[in-house]
Amino acid sequence: MHNSKILQIIGTFERKELREFGKFLNSPYFVDGRTQNQVLALFLHIQKYWPDMEHPQLKREKVYPKLYPGEKVVVSKLEKLMSRLLALLRDFIVQKSWETDRSAEMHLLWQIQYFRHHQIKNLQDIAERKLTQSRSKIKRPDIHYFYESFLIEQQIVDDEKNYSIFDSPRNMPDMLHRLDDYYLIAKLKYAVQMLAMNYFIVPLDIDEALVSVELLIPLIDRKIEEMPLLLIYYRAYQMLRAEEEAREQCFHQFRDNLSTHLSTLPEPVIKAMQALIRNYCVSHWMMGDPYFTSIAFPMYREHLDQGYLYYEGKLLPSSFGNLIQSATIARAFDWMRQFLEDYRDRITGTEHPENVYRYNLANYHLGTGAYEAALDCVYEPFEDRFYKIAARQLEIQVLYEMKSDLLESRLEAFKVYVYRLDEEHFRAKRKEGLRNFVQIVRQLLKLDGLPEPEQAQKLETKIRQVTNLVGRDWLLKMIRELV
Repeated sequence: MHNSKILQIIGTFERKELREFGKFLNSPYFVDGRTQNQVLALFLHIQKYWPDMEHPQLKREKVYPKLYPGEKVVVSKLEKLMSRLLALLRDFIVQKSWETDRSAEMHLLWQIQYFRHHQIKNLQDIAERKLTQSRSKIKRPDIHYFYESFLIEQQIVDDEKNYSIFDSPRNMPDMLHRLDDYYLIAKLKYAVQMLAMNYFIVPLDIDEALVSVELLIPLIDRKIEEMPLLLIYYRAYQMLRAEEEAREQCFHQFRDNLSTHLSTLPEPVIKAMQALIRNYCVSHWMMGDPYFTSIAFPMYREHLDQGYLYYEGKLLPSSFGNLIQSATIARAFDWMRQFLEDYRDRITGTEHPENVYRYNLANYHLGTGAYEAALDCVYEPFEDRFYKIAARQLEIQVLYEMKSDLLESRLEAFKVYVYRLDEEHFRAKRKEGLRNFVQIVRQLLKLDGLPEPEQAQKLETKIRQVTNLVGRDWLLKMIRELV
């Protein structure tokens, strides 16, 4: 049985799921027929050795005599039993998914559909009243609410065969309106997800996928005042599609609309949209956009105070680092020092939280001009590979600001180190950004002293325009200080 689909699935079960599947097999509603006892016996044998699905007692030649003691081996007999158990495992997965996903409203909707189909009018009326009451209590409708609104109308239309044409409810227009509502929200939701992935993570071929969205814009414009959820997804869509000259306006409009509708939007949507706002701001701040650079720290601090940055009560390394970097630009050093101490033990999402703390402490020391303290932080060994590389980059920044004689040799060593990085395990994009960093630091060194304004301007333009560049904020600060 080793490597069978049965053991693959059962091997992923938690103890609770294992017990539940045993109850499932014991129920004559789900499992009947003369093979029920044999199927249950096969499962109980497997259960003895869970979670070790490679146990020798789970080999086919060991299992057969346990199920059929004293009988001659008939391979097809065990194969058929395994096939039956696999089918029941799949049924169990579907049953579990149904139990997890069903809502009280869907439960009532299925009852209404049954009562309508069988023309049990009094029970149908009771279930409809309960459904109306339940839905009236929903103050933050999510996408499922709009889908259920469509289903309520759809099941009436689909069951009209039980009515005469003159008595049938004329709800076809309502059904189509509800379908529009759900479709527009779903279309924009997933369009925003796709655009965000294209914007922040990896380029995608999005043009053809967005053709139908663009065709729907006139209808969306007519409906956004009725549905805050549609409005928010639409503003997010507009921001991610905005040309450079409209970026700030679309960003503000999205942020303002989100703030206005905080009491009517589902909490998961609010958190996701606030994260989108942060990522959008960071992406343009990292590209050297002065407007987004100026608002990054107040926005991050506001999101920290409002609880949007927390993951299970702690901060992810990216949130921790963005707070420190944005605070450095804002020169909020007293706040930084307090934050570093308050959140030192509240870092999650990494096996080495101390690396995250120490690297960001080094950034704090660099920002305050405490260069020796910064070097002390980066010269301690880092276990996390990302921070091991980031610390070597930070060392270059510290040595540059110190005007250290060690800079040239350490910069050359860093160049070789970056060149030798294994691209299979280290993202090529990050590697390119580090190479560009080394190149521009070398160009800064050539300009050191009293550079011609034209030369400095040319290099500043290059720093802003290079698409993939690590340490852009710091490089822009250095070129401004040169001038």
